[in-house]
Amino acid sequence: MEKRLDFLEALRGYAIIGVVFTHVSAKIEGLSVWLNNFGVQGAKGVQLFFWSVHLRYFIHYSTGLKKILW
Repeated sequence: MEKRLDFLEALRGYAIIGVVFTHVSAKIEGLSVWLNNFGVQGAKGVQLFFWSVHLRYFIHYSTGLKKILW
């Protein structure tokens, strides 16, 4: 049975939500300043996604699990 790292799965989920919100907020005009800023910062979700994926591989590889967990 494969061990799941829930905090990394959560980070990937937040990253995906951020990217989706960025694309949606670009199409909607008249957003409040707070939502607009959140949409702009959501673009960092791509970097967060890549970091979480690479961190997952690093953790699994460093603990001796050589199998790719996808």
